[in-house]
Amino acid sequence: MQKAIIAAFTTVLLALPAAAEVIKTPVGDQGANPLKATDLPRGSSPQQVEAAYGKPAHIAGPVGQPPITRWEYKDYTVYFERNQLLHVVTRHMPYVD
Repeated sequence: MQKAIIAAFTTVLLALPAAAEVIKTPVGDQGANPLKATDLPRGSSPQQVEAAYGKPAHIAGPVGQPPITRWEYKDYTVYFERNQLLHVVTRHMPYVD
């Protein structure tokens, strides 16, 4: 009896139409970020980054070998190896409805 009820319930659930909205946002468009990775070429100096985008909110490092330094801005993080720009990474902006 219990198996019949479970089977009937499962059949009803499978018969219901499934509906979901899928929203796809390219990674590069997930935040209103004034700094793009292409704005400064790899190898730019910390002085060039500071001249273009101002002082960071926080500086961490250097850590490791080769030494990596992280500059944190409100919307992005900039990584340096020694005194050369490695990467610019956009911070994840949580979806707010």
